[in-house]
Amino acid sequence: MGSPLPLVVIFTLYFTFLNLGPKVMKERKPLNLTTVIRVYNIFQVASCMAFAYTAYQFKYSVLETTWRCVKFEDHLDKFGSIQGIFTFYWYFMILRTVELIETIFFILRKKQQQVSFLHVYHHVSTIMFLYILNRYSASKWSLLIFY
Repeated sequence: MGSPLPLVVIFTLYFTFLNLGPKVMKERKPLNLTTVIRVYNIFQVASCMAFAYTAYQFKYSVLETTWRCVKFEDHLDKFGSIQGIFTFYWYFMILRTVELIETIFFILRKKQQQVSFLHVYHHVSTIMFLYILNRYSASKWSLLIFY
């Protein structure tokens, strides 16, 4: 995803629903989404476990990458290519984008008090930061320049 256009469209739809959803649901009964939410939660748990397992195979360490620079080349034994690492990062961003559905569930269930500024900010900023990281990673640029 080179262009930010898909995210702009997703965020436009998201904020439109945040604005119009409570107005539409005002005169309606809350929807019973128990089965849908259970399936969604199972999907989230399974996909997060898969990402954690992949990061473990990648030998990813938060402390190591936070406190010193780590070259991608040091971790290529599991992925085999730098493209594999960036693909992993893009799928992680897509998974975070799918989490916007949680807010829609809150609105459809008339749990508007759970849709706080902090909740919305967390979801939107996480996706934006991941997009910036994926799109403009310094390591990615150094690979293009030096290899």
